[in-house]
Amino acid sequence: MAKKRTNQYWIERSNQLLSNIHHQTTPNILEINKYYDKALKDLQKDINKIFQVYANNHHLTRSEANKLLNSKISIREIEHLRKEISQIANDELKKSLLAQLNANAYKARITRIEALKQAIKVHYSKAADKQLSISRASYINTIEESYYMTAYNLQKGIDIGFNVAHIPTETVNAILNTNWSGKIYSQRVWGNSQHTIDAIGETLTSGFISGKSIPKMVKEIQGLTRYEKYAAERLIRTECTFFSNQGAMESYRECEIEKYIFVATLDNRTSKQCQKHDRKVYEVHKAMAGKNLPPLHTWCRSTTRAYLGEKYMNHIKRRARDSETGRTYLVSNLDYKEWKNTFVKEAS
Repeated sequence: MAKKRTNQYWIERSNQLLSNIHHQTTPNILEINKYYDKALKDLQKDINKIFQVYANNHHLTRSEANKLLNSKISIREIEHLRKEISQIANDELKKSLLAQLNANAYKARITRIEALKQAIKVHYSKAADKQLSISRASYINTIEESYYMTAYNLQKGIDIGFNVAHIPTETVNAILNTNWSGKIYSQRVWGNSQHTIDAIGETLTSGFISGKSIPKMVKEIQGLTRYEKYAAERLIRTECTFFSNQGAMESYRECEIEKYIFVATLDNRTSKQCQKHDRKVYEVHKAMAGKNLPPLHTWCRSTTRAYLGEKYMNHIKRRARDSETGRTYLVSNLDYKEWKNTFVKEAS
């Protein structure tokens, strides 16, 4: 006989699933931060190379700055930039940056300010490319884990087991490419990166023109890099909530659940939007992120749980019953790994 679970049980299971997924993304965020720290460090090296002649006096007159920045860089320095670009894994990005460098380099040897702007783009694009590959792998894991864990929590909660199909790769890819907030996640990564690249370039250009000291400009660049890291975390946390809830929706469809309940994390940080939707029931086929399905906003921590009416409970008992023995499969003593090995089946 199926167990009677309290409302609090279902809420805790849903919140715990999302919390675990966010916890798993923390090492990825820390790894991405390292790449942005490296971008900053590499850019500082490039700046120091240009101004090493002023090692004892970081203040340049406008005339000195103009003369230095408009001098041509050597072929050797161009080759160094080309080598930096060649280390990029993303072929499309690599080709784009090489094309820009070559177009400028062969017109006439590029100036130091042009080379510096190119270096900014190379260093921070490399970091953004790493962010993209790391976050994509994380998002795929989030979708799949949410899909399977949602089905497991459901069956554990009602103590009745039944087969569920593997989530298709095509479905995962379709979710990854969903434009739910105006742009897909990859566009936001590149958008944030370009904003930082432009801001750093402007900081250096205006700083040189105004005679700002190099240490002061570097400090400003450090601040821009910190914000880029913050933007990366904000994006990953928000997208994780999105992909987790999308995985749950696919699980509801697989389990033939027609409705879900909006579950907000109620504390002093809960947004008014999420408070407004908390405990409301919505139809799965009408679920829309940003409207009636989390995330409703950046940093959103809300999730969902299955709506289990009496009609569904009767249906699930019939679905789970063995046609030969007439018995239903209980999952009360199965852990997640045992459940997955028993009930997750390849699609036929």
